[in-house]
Amino acid sequence: MEGKELYKVTKSNALIEASYSLSLEEQRILLAAISCVDSRSKFPDKITIAVQDFAELFNLNKKSAYRHLREAADKLFEREIVIKDNNTGKPSGRQRWVGKVYYHENEGKVDLHFWEAVKPYLSQLQGEFTSYHLKYITELNSSYAIRIYELLIQYKRLNMQRVIPVKDLREKLNLGTKYPKFSDFRKRVLLPAIKSINANTDIEVAWEPIKNGRTIESISFVYKTKKQMKLPLDQ
Repeated sequence: MEGKELYKVTKSNALIEASYSLSLEEQRILLAAISCVDSRSKFPDKITIAVQDFAELFNLNKKSAYRHLREAADKLFEREIVIKDNNTGKPSGRQRWVGKVYYHENEGKVDLHFWEAVKPYLSQLQGEFTSYHLKYITELNSSYAIRIYELLIQYKRLNMQRVIPVKDLREKLNLGTKYPKFSDFRKRVLLPAIKSINANTDIEVAWEPIKNGRTIESISFVYKTKKQMKLPLDQ
């Protein structure tokens, strides 16, 4: 992917706010694929990811990159996403990311055929969408960091501040019964994600808990752009 610093990921805000669970490698292949699409145009029938490009993009060993790519594509095929209705805020149904995966072992590449129901959230977007440069998330070391980055960057053109109820954040990260205590959630999810975002992306995030009595009900995030990481297209 030549000129990878110019590749952008664009998603509808409804998709960013959706609930789903993906591993780091699944997130990487998904975002690499989305960055190949012009969000103003019709979504292609298939997107091809070459092993060499995938390895260079995420600084992976080329020898193991194909294994990572294939395993991530296999798992992505099984994953589902739950998108909420804009009016009711309730889940509008369950669907998959991709409907077909095809491997070209001798050529070192993978074809992804996205599910038809997902395509409207990724292409021909006219409003209520978020874009960011792919290069900003290539060094993030967890799927939680990528998801939290997206949830925050969505508000970049507003006040660069967002308050998210803990219950909602857990739901968006699809944690289920993992880390039920806030202390564990803070240690295992929140702090590592914020540390990774601050070290590797174009924003610097601060956060504080919002309590109701002794219970932490929400998290207030405030962030700013790192000027030294701005690209010409950000101007």
